[in-house]
Amino acid sequence: MKIRRVSRVYLSLVFVLLLAACSGQLASNTLQVWIDVPTDGLRVPVDRAVHIEGHASYSGGIARVEIWVNGEPHLVQEDPPTQGNLAHFDQMWVPPGAGEYIVEVKAIGADGAESAPDVVRLVVGEAVAEAMPTLAPTPEGEVEPTSAFTPTLEATEALTPTATFPPPTRTPTPTSPPPAAVIEFWADAGEIDAGKCTKLHWRVENVQAVFLDGGGVVGTGSREVCPCETMTYVLSVTLLDGAKTERSVTIKVKGSCVTPTTKPTVPPPDTTPPPVPPIDSPTGGTVLDCDKVTLDWDSVSDLSTIAEYRVQVELQVTPGNWDPVSGSPWNGLSETELELTLDCGGFYRWRVRAVDGVGNESDFSPWAEFSINLP
Repeated sequence: MKIRRVSRVYLSLVFVLLLAACSGQLASNTLQVWIDVPTDGLRVPVDRAVHIEGHASYSGGIARVEIWVNGEPHLVQEDPPTQGNLAHFDQMWVPPGAGEYIVEVKAIGADGAESAPDVVRLVVGEAVAEAMPTLAPTPEGEVEPTSAFTPTLEATEALTPTATFPPPTRTPTPTSPPPAAVIEFWADAGEIDAGKCTKLHWRVENVQAVFLDGGGVVGTGSREVCPCETMTYVLSVTLLDGAKTERSVTIKVKGSCVTPTTKPTVPPPDTTPPPVPPIDSPTGGTVLDCDKVTLDWDSVSDLSTIAEYRVQVELQVTPGNWDPVSGSPWNGLSETELELTLDCGGFYRWRVRAVDGVGNESDFSPWAEFSINLP
């Protein structure tokens, strides 16, 4: 019967493939690539980033790995990290909308050779109905498998490298609630003689911004004050959720500073750096189209005014390794945005700091990462 002959061929092929897998080795002189994640047929929600990770093997070395979506190039990883003949690639891709996507990965050897692609199908949003394979009777009344049998055999062959190089196990990291705000504000003396001085102190943690009498200050600091009359000083705080709160300290003054022999009190020099400028965009792993990139941040204020902003931009050359892009850092910026032309298909990060009129520098903002698609 024909069905039996097909079964024998199929079982023979499976035996050969399992024998190759059990050997624990791949032919080092064959250029090949395979996708560890995502798995074929994976369904993901709309606007969810897709993690694309896998390996490539070639005795001549891997120059780059190309990721294609629906026949169009989207991401390229140059010089992927390699151990022996085995290279590892790891990229993130955000589908533009609901639908079905075919993701192909190709490896390019150092000698210019190109591997056959490994392919997976993704369904974004609503599930897509799949056609079921059918069996048609032969003229003799026997049942013979249709061409739907062929993809099953090809999928079996693609399992060989996966069995040899199992994907790493990932344990999700539980999220924890944001830490509670700490706000302390006090003075060394609550009552002084006119012409005398005292110090204000504050300690603020786990908040967005801190202002003393309208001027931005760092989270922990002190300031000497020499009031000639009773004064109330106000510490304003912006919490992590955007809400605002205040603390106040009142210093009572006895007597008056207004006498012919009294010299005016000269305030001490400003040694307090300005607050860190908050980043607006891009941030949080934003994926941008291949076009000019505009970096945007919020302005901050300082008792000595803000003289300039300074911006650093870096490109990821290999996973975890970053180099400054051409022109970085940019100093002397008076506006709160910077337009740049960056290479497409790369992963970037950036940060910003403020400098006041007497040269005090704020800390840099935390790094904000983003990527740019290929054209």
